[in-house]
Amino acid sequence: MVEHPPQTFVVGNAWQIDAALHDRDGNPLDLTNVDLAWFLLDPAKDRVIDGRGVGIEVTDRTAGKCSIAVTAAATAKLSPGVYSDMVRLTLHSGPGTPVLLRATVWEGPITVVASPAH
Repeated sequence: MVEHPPQTFVVGNAWQIDAALHDRDGNPLDLTNVDLAWFLLDPAKDRVIDGRGVGIEVTDRTAGKCSIAVTAAATAKLSPGVYSDMVRLTLHSGPGTPVLLRATVWEGPITVVASPAH
């Protein structure tokens, strides 16, 4: 699992997060036959964004790279503060096959700030 550096985003804005997923030894994860899910957690570790309004695009399957897009509507109800995010990987042996592994592979702190006054 990789802990990413702290990131800061604005409430009510769309967020773009680029992630590089690695195993415990630092090798890139092959994202073939995996499902990815992204969640935002409050300080009590409750999900405040549970996947709705979130899209994940794999940008380099063999290098373990993906791009996470969170809609402005999904971030609009957040209060300013410090949260944490996580990417959960679910591994299959192919489409429609049973789950072989489910693991958190990316996490870290996210500071959410109020939108600046216009």
